[in-house]
Amino acid sequence: MVTSNPRFVCESADMSRSSFVNRARFCSEDPEVGYLIVNLNGRDYIHDRVPRRLWRDFRSAPSFGSFYTAKIRGLYPLQLGDSEPKATAICKDGSSTYIRTRQGACSGHGGVARWLN
Repeated sequence: MVTSNPRFVCESADMSRSSFVNRARFCSEDPEVGYLIVNLNGRDYIHDRVPRRLWRDFRSAPSFGSFYTAKIRGLYPLQLGDSEPKATAICKDGSSTYIRTRQGACSGHGGVARWLN
């Protein structure tokens, strides 16, 4: 499905066969890159500067969750939806944390590898 607003054209993909990814959309005003918006467990993860070809590969992947974890998560700039906590980091073990303060971030995961905001 393709939808548009004054700034972007958005495409969505059927994620019904995934137990990990609830929804996915790709929005862009650029022919090469855009925003990939992935909803996991009710939370939107908004990745910036994702190549359109990666979106096409994601839609046809045998496992959306495995593809997301291997080829998107931690590799493209991340924003969270407005209702989400502000401090976001990638942990040294590759996991992500979305917390309200930086204190205790990534404890049990080797500490913070990179703050995203």
